[in-house]
Amino acid sequence: MEITSLRRFLVAGLSESRMRELRKILRELDDASGVSARKSNAAEKDPVLLVALDQDAAVGMPLSSGPIAIVPRTLPDVDNLLRRGFADYITYPFSALEIQRRLFGMPSESGRADMPTALGVPSMVRSACRFLEVNIAGTVGVEELASRMRTNRNTLNKAFNQAFGVGPITWLRQRRCAVAAQLLREGSESILNIALTVGYEDPNNFSTAFRKIYDQCPMEFRKKFKTHKPVE
Repeated sequence: MEITSLRRFLVAGLSESRMRELRKILRELDDASGVSARKSNAAEKDPVLLVALDQDAAVGMPLSSGPIAIVPRTLPDVDNLLRRGFADYITYPFSALEIQRRLFGMPSESGRADMPTALGVPSMVRSACRFLEVNIAGTVGVEELASRMRTNRNTLNKAFNQAFGVGPITWLRQRRCAVAAQLLREGSESILNIALTVGYEDPNNFSTAFRKIYDQCPMEFRKKFKTHKPVE
């Protein structure tokens, strides 16, 4: 399997067209985060291995520590990926926002509803969170989510409550607002578009949900951030 070096990543098994697309996204995200400017001030970390998988493909190479799978949007068997040694995955067609969150880190405001990475969090819960993240704008009930995770409603609820203190649907609401907060801080999209992006068709419902977590409406949150944003 041919391996291509892409900045801080080693990419295996990706087609030339998708490689060009991924390279463009990584370059834009690097530039936006100022990574290149910091390289002279910090030692480079070991490159992250990204391995492209087809639906039925097997990895024909030994896995290093914590590789990332590149898989189709039709979700793979995530538990199987984790058992095979993958730390996470990204999907294609590529989404710059997904890549930013998964590969560059995109912490939520005040640590609310972060994507779980701790080893103590059960793989079933991590898999469920990844599914909800990829389908953040979708409508997913507990029964459907439990079925996708090959478990039952009670077991899934118990696992989420042990990990986060809330059930999966409450975690999803918190995660939607955390993602929205990041978009409000860093982007210029309208509040309506942000609401739609995270699964709220009614901006009033979005504002109510956001206020419950951040004690201010999305517009107030954005104005506060813009007011305190340092001048470069």
